[in-house]
Amino acid sequence: MVEFNVDFKKEGIESGVAIGRFDEALKELTKNGHKVISLSENACLRANALRRSKISQHGNDVREGNIYHKGEKGIVVANSPYLTNDSMLQEAITANANRMHYSTPNRKLYDKFYKQAQEDASKNPSERRAVLMPSDKEFALSDTQNPELFEFLFGRLGGLYLNFIQRPVDFFSISPEDKFIQHSVAFVPISQEELQKYSGTVLTPMWFSDVDWSSALRGADKGLHHDFCKVRGIRRSESIKIK
Repeated sequence: MVEFNVDFKKEGIESGVAIGRFDEALKELTKNGHKVISLSENACLRANALRRSKISQHGNDVREGNIYHKGEKGIVVANSPYLTNDSMLQEAITANANRMHYSTPNRKLYDKFYKQAQEDASKNPSERRAVLMPSDKEFALSDTQNPELFEFLFGRLGGLYLNFIQRPVDFFSISPEDKFIQHSVAFVPISQEELQKYSGTVLTPMWFSDVDWSSALRGADKGLHHDFCKVRGIRRSESIKIK
């Protein structure tokens, strides 16, 4: 059974999490009038809540997705194909249940998004459809580290989120020697070693970790089949642009 819990309400914006198998969670969001939240929207809502609030203390999947092909740079896309292609999603759920990433038969899908990344390269990062990853190893995102991908994902208010996660825990005093200042967000992609197992285009969802896990972005997950997937949605009572 899919659960749906609203954990954020403020100034005409409501956000909630659907918990269940990924496809069922998507249907539950739609049922409740929510669209899958973007990473920049999610980060902005966290920054407008307490660090110990539920929206900050629980990670979830967001709207963006990741596209890979062996021997090529990974691509982050603004809208995961899993959100609109149910047949592909069902195949991915089956593949994940067998402990494999989902892979298409060929590289056509990779080439489609690579072309989008190239066509959009001159646009403002927050207006692009796709951006290339700088590495197949874990890398950092901030205003100074891979700044274009940082703005693509976190929007123009990305600096606000970094300021938010640099704060100490709400209402607690932290001594100088124990205080940890986080200056970036980690991104964990699929490695080229792992991609050698697949001949086609590999797709993964985007997981936005909670603040106590440093808000890391996981682009290598293969758990769409689990009945505890968490997909966050957003609903506005009026037209409010966050990104």
